[in-house]
Amino acid sequence: MYSLIQRALHRLQTIDLDSRAKWPEHAQVIESDQFGPLVISIADATVFPDGSVKSQGLWITSERFGLSTPLQPASDITMVESECAVAAHPRPARLDLIESVGPRLSTIGRTRPGILALVPATRLAQTVAKCSLTLAGVIVHRGAAFAMPAALFARLPVAGDLDGQQLRFAELFHPDDRNTSVRMYLESEAVSEIPSKGQSTVDVRLSYEQSGSTLVSVKHFLPGDFARLASVVSDASELVIENEDMRPFARFAAPKTAVLLADPTRVRRRDPARMTATSRFDMDEAFRNGSNLPRGVEVLSRPDYDVPDSTIENHCVFDAGAWRAQSNDVLIERSPGPWIVSVRNAVVASNGSVMLEDGTQLGGGYFGEVRNARPIDGWVVDETSRPSGLGVTTHPGFGHGLLQVAPRLDALMQHDRSLDVLVADSTWDDDALFSRVGVERDRVRRVPQSNTHHLVRVPELIVSTQLHPEQPTACADPIWQSEFVTRFVGSSVSPQRRVYLARQDTSGDRGGCVNRTVLTELAEEFGFEKIHPELLSLDEQISLVASTTDLFGERGSALNWSLYMPTQSRTIAVNGKALSRKDRHVTFQNPVLAARGSRYCEINAVRAGTHNYFEVDPRAMRTAMEQLP
Repeated sequence: MYSLIQRALHRLQTIDLDSRAKWPEHAQVIESDQFGPLVISIADATVFPDGSVKSQGLWITSERFGLSTPLQPASDITMVESECAVAAHPRPARLDLIESVGPRLSTIGRTRPGILALVPATRLAQTVAKCSLTLAGVIVHRGAAFAMPAALFARLPVAGDLDGQQLRFAELFHPDDRNTSVRMYLESEAVSEIPSKGQSTVDVRLSYEQSGSTLVSVKHFLPGDFARLASVVSDASELVIENEDMRPFARFAAPKTAVLLADPTRVRRRDPARMTATSRFDMDEAFRNGSNLPRGVEVLSRPDYDVPDSTIENHCVFDAGAWRAQSNDVLIERSPGPWIVSVRNAVVASNGSVMLEDGTQLGGGYFGEVRNARPIDGWVVDETSRPSGLGVTTHPGFGHGLLQVAPRLDALMQHDRSLDVLVADSTWDDDALFSRVGVERDRVRRVPQSNTHHLVRVPELIVSTQLHPEQPTACADPIWQSEFVTRFVGSSVSPQRRVYLARQDTSGDRGGCVNRTVLTELAEEFGFEKIHPELLSLDEQISLVASTTDLFGERGSALNWSLYMPTQSRTIAVNGKALSRKDRHVTFQNPVLAARGSRYCEINAVRAGTHNYFEVDPRAMRTAMEQLP
């Protein structure tokens, strides 16, 4: 933070545009309307993540344009060669992106279509394109700034759409020729808990679905760009919003769409066909302690060996400028191995949770339930007639497919290769993975995750324990995992490659490192081969990791391949953990990699930003690479 003397000097060097009749020459009005200046340009500008701007030695402030008083310095300045549209906003919430950031980008896009744009959040890529701008990067919250020949700013929208900025932004998403027309219920988030009696929010929502409305969750769109949500809402012929807080999203509806507020006070009878979990049984505790299992649950097989102890001595962390061994206070839970369990007349939810006929919900991380999973509650909308294996994961991304789905399906196929399998709707083409573990395509049954209240009934559900990365401690049986990796990878050439798994996106839009060029340059300098894994097929990626001795990259789905590397290999992960977080360093690969004699080197060289998008310190990164253990 700045000292009091520095702040006093800044006040003397500050120009407040709102209080001056005559602006300095390097601040010009590009467009005006009935409320005054609408778009302004500031020449020779350096933009800081707190929304402050410096030009020709002076700080430029304006409450109307969101140009704030400087709060802290930047330790690194990135040069941009052309003018940029800037929509800085400190720590924007979901509605800030709709009410403030989006309309300002739209206003500048009408004035300077095609110019670069600096935005405050990663999930704005599609919105930037919709506003006729080009994404230049993300303004991280601290530590970095951008310098450019000229910065364009739009006035903050006036409350109540009086100046039309928010209205014109919403109009970008109105279709010229609507192809579909649906009744829609717009909900804020998933149900977190179920009341023991009486009416619940889920009853209200699903009453709209039963009347023919499509349920759309705003929360479902948060990991991506809310521009996708706007496009979905624009197709509604009748839009019901859950509460008044959702009113800004209704702005994206077509002009003739009827927008209604849900009536949660209206008395509705509980649907007798609705199924709700009434109790919970912890399968983990039963496995560990040998407790009696619930009626209808039977153990079909279990490992004939004891899980050996495995150290984590080969897990090293670079922190505070030096490498150190992983601290001894990190707990390691070991899976009891691939237990195979049969569950009669099971009901499966979209997150992989399982319920018995009597309402008992089977829980536990080894069994597949996510942490803090909500009780099963909903309607059976699908039934199977054959015994089916459970391969559903609550996160349908590629990395979770490698860690959760593939090992689990392999264990099921080792038990019975004729099983059908229940899997989630993946965000990627997973046919090659199923083929790799011996699951034929016509035996794959999808469990849609678009509605968490739709359930599937199975006459006999076959379940295997799994490696579960969502746990705060590592859960893995190194013997089971090592045998699985050998089957999955198969024969390979002698390992000898040093590989840097790069990302195609360099703007930070997908999250991760926003000054990614630092990682790329260091990787090339230290002899790593640059590979974009998303450009390779699954078989090509398997061949790559099978021949790799050193794997380097940002921590994320791609580095989950470390589990499939040869013995005695080394994984070098750049951690995106923010400086303020005090989490212990832990990785689910610990026991497996340790048992295979492999090393896991975690670099914590974050200088600014958050876990989702961060900036590394080039000097610290170089030190870490030079002193790799």
